[in-house]
Amino acid sequence: MGCWSGTKRTSRILVVLVLLGTAGASGQVVVPGFLENLEGNFDNNIPWNDEAPVRYQQVFLGSEVGSMVDLLQIRYRQDELYGEPFSGMIPDVTILLTSTSAGPDSLSMVFSENLGADATVVYSGPLHLRSRSLAGSPHRFDVIFNLQETFEFDPPPGMNLLMDVTIPESSVLTTFDAAQFPGDGVSRVFCWVEEDCVTTDDAMIADTVGLVTMFLPELIFEDGFESGDTLQWSVTVP
Repeated sequence: MGCWSGTKRTSRILVVLVLLGTAGASGQVVVPGFLENLEGNFDNNIPWNDEAPVRYQQVFLGSEVGSMVDLLQIRYRQDELYGEPFSGMIPDVTILLTSTSAGPDSLSMVFSENLGADATVVYSGPLHLRSRSLAGSPHRFDVIFNLQETFEFDPPPGMNLLMDVTIPESSVLTTFDAAQFPGDGVSRVFCWVEEDCVTTDDAMIADTVGLVTMFLPELIFEDGFESGDTLQWSVTVP
């Protein structure tokens, strides 16, 4: 599937969106929160499973993320229909987190205009990822990103969380679960395929899609590993 992955399961999920700012002050947080135990209605390959170069920004509604004093781990899950088990490496990844006044469905097409003063590079270098063969719907959040630097997110009203990803070289992993509901608290802008996407300040595409994402204030490793080695990723979901 390409980046234009189509809407799925339009008749399988009926969701009443009651966005109440569900994030807690501690523990794991999923955005959009109403999809923590439900499969999203979209599948997404950008930025982790498609042609590179790619520059990608996704915004998350700050009231759903809540206070994350030490954001240390990010997780995704396979798409139920198109996802597959995988183990692979992206040769070079830069992940930046920042607070932003830009909200879901209102990101600027100029990347730099979406960045806040606290923009922080939380990961830079090769990234090893995997996901096991999983049963059930939705799949577990077992695609694990252990950050190299912590990020403190304690937003005042009206501020949101932005993830900025740059990938210069191609990566093929699997298709991830995503959402495209009205008012779901996520959206994205990106530049993809063109050689200058890693250096340009201009996005090519803006839409209302967003990866279903879990944030954690701690590193949770498999088999008791605590070294932070990116090769020792976790498959244990809280």
